[in-house]
Amino acid sequence: MHSCTLGLLLPALLGTSFAASAISLGLQAGEHYTDVRVDMGKETPGFYSQLTWAHNDNDGDRGGMELGFGLPLGSFMISAGGKLLYLHPRGEDDGYALAIGSRLAWNITQKFTIFGEGYYSPDSLSSEVDHYREMDAGLRWAIVRPVTLSVGYRYIDLAGKDGRRSRKLADGMYLGGEVGF
Repeated sequence: MHSCTLGLLLPALLGTSFAASAISLGLQAGEHYTDVRVDMGKETPGFYSQLTWAHNDNDGDRGGMELGFGLPLGSFMISAGGKLLYLHPRGEDDGYALAIGSRLAWNITQKFTIFGEGYYSPDSLSSEVDHYREMDAGLRWAIVRPVTLSVGYRYIDLAGKDGRRSRKLADGMYLGGEVGF
């Protein structure tokens, strides 16, 4: 009886957490690199999700979905989650990765936030690559309520395996923007 109630209650609670979350559309652009994303609840406490597609003119593409949970601690937001990723390195076989990581955001004022995140997938949780690494750090400026601009450094590495070449989808500075709803 109790497991049946929990089985019905848990999806309702999760749905409520996601339903109350804000949705944002974002874009990051660096040299030879573009990332498009849709976030739901990433900047609020509780569960969040993100869909993302990164493209590098020379080295290929990466798409995926992230699920995680954010916990507020004063002016900090600490999040942990996982990403299920589709990897399409140029000239190589397509693969996948299940990356685990975390994110830290510090709201230094109402308008400015310093953020950083890192995700990693070992060989055992990926295919066609030895490992997957992703890091992002930067400064976000909330110009007006729905619009934010960001500047940062992003690194996405698909490490080669079995004689395949390693690919860096991102390795440098970027400018970005988001619109929230």
